[in-house]
Amino acid sequence: MNRVIPLLGLVLAVGILLPATRQRILDLADPVIRPVLDPFRGFSAKGEMERLVQALAEQQELNRELPTPREFPRWVRANLPQGGGDTDPWGAEYSLRVWEDSLAVISAGPDSQRGTADDVRVSSRRRGR
Repeated sequence: MNRVIPLLGLVLAVGILLPATRQRILDLADPVIRPVLDPFRGFSAKGEMERLVQALAEQQELNRELPTPREFPRWVRANLPQGGGDTDPWGAEYSLRVWEDSLAVISAGPDSQRGTADDVRVSSRRRGR
């Protein structure tokens, strides 16, 4: 048994390094890996969305118009503070909801479907409203 675990690790490492088998191994491992990684991805998404909300607040303080929900993905690519991607950790674009008195940056969450229970949201009051 002591030799089986290192051998399995070696086989897995070699398999991931070879492009021909990488996706197959990742697909097989996904049900095991996803529950472990999703909480970390959620934490990462929340931090990135907080930076986006801060950048939106700064834009309002400069009396600049907020992007429309349709323009938001392009705005994220151009304005995401401190680097980062233009998608959430699960690969979906962030979305923006704007109300008269508040706004929210939303990630579709682990299932990548908008409007479901696993969505991650960061909200803020609109300045001067």
